[in-house]
Amino acid sequence: MVTNIVENWLWQRSIDRNDHPALIFDNQVWTFTQLENISIQVAINLKQLGVKPKDYVAVLADNSPNLIILIHALIKLRCVSVHLNIRLSEQELRWQFDNINSTFLVHDSSKFETVNRLLIPDSQLLNLEDLVNRKFELNQNLLSNYIDLNHIHTIIYTSGTTGVPKGVQLTYQNHLASAIASYNHLKINPNSDRWLNCLPLYHIGGLSILWRSVIWGMPMVLLPKFDVYEVCKAIATQEITFISLVPTMLFRILASPDFQNTLEPWQNLRGILLGGASSNQELLNQCLELKLPILLTYGLTEATSQVATLSTEDIPSKIGSSGQVLSCNQVRIGSLRNDQVEVEIGAVGQILIKGDNLMKGYLNYPNLEDNWFNTGDIGYLDNAGYLYVLNRRHDLIISGGENIYPPEIESVLLKHPHIQDACIVGITDQEWGEIVAAVLQVSDRSINLDSVREFCIGEGLARYKLPKRIYIVDSMPITASGKVSRQLIRDLITNLVS
Repeated sequence: MVTNIVENWLWQRSIDRNDHPALIFDNQVWTFTQLENISIQVAINLKQLGVKPKDYVAVLADNSPNLIILIHALIKLRCVSVHLNIRLSEQELRWQFDNINSTFLVHDSSKFETVNRLLIPDSQLLNLEDLVNRKFELNQNLLSNYIDLNHIHTIIYTSGTTGVPKGVQLTYQNHLASAIASYNHLKINPNSDRWLNCLPLYHIGGLSILWRSVIWGMPMVLLPKFDVYEVCKAIATQEITFISLVPTMLFRILASPDFQNTLEPWQNLRGILLGGASSNQELLNQCLELKLPILLTYGLTEATSQVATLSTEDIPSKIGSSGQVLSCNQVRIGSLRNDQVEVEIGAVGQILIKGDNLMKGYLNYPNLEDNWFNTGDIGYLDNAGYLYVLNRRHDLIISGGENIYPPEIESVLLKHPHIQDACIVGITDQEWGEIVAAVLQVSDRSINLDSVREFCIGEGLARYKLPKRIYIVDSMPITASGKVSRQLIRDLITNLVS
C-alpha cells in the first residue's frame, strides 16, 4: 500500500547526518541536529501562543537563520507558511494578508514599523527574534515528526496576468519532486556540494535551495541579501559548488573588481544556475569566455522552481534554449489558438506543464487536479527535447528577477487626475534585463517622471514596479478593434529613442 505519510525531512537528517553542517551564516554553523532542536523549541513557543495545525501563518522577514528555524518549526505544527514579499508596499501586503484570512503574522525586528502600520484587526503580530529566544515548557509529544506529502506547506503570491495577486499553493510533494529532479539533473553530492543562497526566501528560487539542503543533507550557505562583495567572499572562502542568480545579479558581479579577484574559485564551481529572466547573448558569451559553468534555467513559482535547465556545454549549439525538461515535469506545446490541441515538434505554441512539482492550485481558485497548466509562455520543443521560450507571459516585464504586470501599474496611473490613458511596457536594459516604461496621454504636459513616481508611491505601488521612464503622446496607437496595442507602443518607443 502506497502511503503519503513520511518522516519529517529535518528530523531524518538530524539522525542520519546529525553533526553535518546544515546552515552557514556569517561564519556561524548549525548542524542538522542543532536546527532540529531549535525548531522544536520555536514550535513549542508558537503553540503556546495559540498557533494550531492547519493555521495559515504569514511571514515577513529578511533572510536569516531565524527564518530558516521558523520554517521548520511551522512544519512541526503542520501549519501553512505564507511568505510575503518584503519589497511590497503596505497596501499590497495588507491585501495579501486579508486574502489568506490569517490571524498570525510573524515578522523580524526590521519590519516592526511596517507591520504596525498595516493596522490588521484581531491579528497576532509575533516577533521572530522573541520566538527563537524565549522558552516555554510544553509537552514535545504534541509536535509532529511526520508530514503528509499531499498537504500544503507553502503559499507564495505571484501576480496574475491581470495584475491581481494569486497565492500559489505548494505541497510537500511539490518540494520533494523538485528537489529530486534537481538532484538527478545536477548530480548533486551531499558530501561535497554546498549551495550559496543569496536569493530571498520569499521567492521560490531561494526557498527551493532550502529544500534541496534539508532533503539531501547538503550544507546551505545563506546571505541576508544579495551583495556582490559578500557573494564573491563566500565563493572564495566557503567551498561553494553551486549558486543561483538572476541575470541582473550576474551582470553586477562580472562588472565588479571583487569578481576579478576571485575568478579562479568562480571557475571551479560546478554550476551557476541562471534564471528568473531571459539572458542576453552578450552576457552568456562573456561567461563562456571566462569559463564559468553557467546553467540556464526556465522555471516558475507554480512549478516549484525549475522546469528545464541547459548545460554549459550545450549553450553554444542551443542558442536561445532553456535546456532539457527535468524529470519531474511533462511539457507539451499547445496551439496558439487552442492549448488543448498539441502541435508538432518545432512548432511555436503555448507552453503547458504537468508533474509532481506542479502546484495544487491557486488559493481560493479550483485545484488543478491532474490537469495541464498553461504557463502563459510561448515557445517550442526541438526534436531532441530542448525547450525554447520565446515570450515570457506576453506582457510580463521581468526586471531584476521580479515579475511586473503592466495592468497593475496602469490601473494606478489612471487614478491620476491628469492622466487620460496609460500603457506600460518593458524596455530592454543591460543591467536589469528590462525596465518599466510608461506611455501616457495627459491633460497637463507639466507631468514628469518624478511626479508620476511620487503619485504611484502614494497609491501604494511597490518601488520596484515604478516607471523608470515616461513618454508623453498625443494619442495611443490602437488596433483595428480599437484596443491600445502594446506592440505598437513598443515600436513607438523604439522610434522615439532611436
